[in-house]
Amino acid sequence: MKYLIAVMAVLMMGWGGVAKASYVRELDQPLLKAFVPSGYDNNDSIEIVVAGTFPSSCYQLGKDNISLNLEQGLIGIKMKAYEYDADCLKTPSHFYHTTQLGMIWKPGTYRIIDETSQKLIGQIRVEQADKVLPDAYDYAPLTDAFFVPSRTPYLALQGAFSNSCLGFKSVEMNVSQNAIVVLPRIGWVKRTDCTRGHFPFSKAFAVKKALPSQSFLLHVRAMTGRSINKIIMLP
Repeated sequence: MKYLIAVMAVLMMGWGGVAKASYVRELDQPLLKAFVPSGYDNNDSIEIVVAGTFPSSCYQLGKDNISLNLEQGLIGIKMKAYEYDADCLKTPSHFYHTTQLGMIWKPGTYRIIDETSQKLIGQIRVEQADKVLPDAYDYAPLTDAFFVPSRTPYLALQGAFSNSCLGFKSVEMNVSQNAIVVLPRIGWVKRTDCTRGHFPFSKAFAVKKALPSQSFLLHVRAMTGRSINKIIMLP
């Protein structure tokens, strides 16, 4: 019995080794487009969304590698992917990936290049920050954001405050070429009964500006320098 178990263990290890060596291949994945929010300063942690297409369902996204050339104003992105030798759906599969560029301290306009195809997929403008702060404003501590298409479309924000006296001051929406940038600013409410704790919220705000296109990036700034990014596809 012990011999049988040992033989099975060796066979399973062998099959696992063959699968890793023969059935998965890492490759460079071309990118087709970058969805770029506007309004970034040189004290922001910058995030964009890149898009591409797999030829079938046999692919999975890997890591992205970022190269930055401040003097030439270039941002290079090389996306990795994994191809599996399996019985997959032979139909194109679109993917979207949030790429963290980090802080770009030198203001200017930067071209975004897909390093696999060497094609221009977008550009981003970085402004000089007015203050040496993590952000120009205090943004809401969000857990999710939704765009609801309707005759009067609206944006739903969900999250939780850590104090009962925190609330929304304003929600600014800016439309760029292929993105809606949402700035949910918060502040203190004048009360005397403030308490610390967990105070969930769910708020809806009307979108009164014209939408950029049928497919666009919903980019919502949040506390801690991160953002919520979703690709919206309108019917």
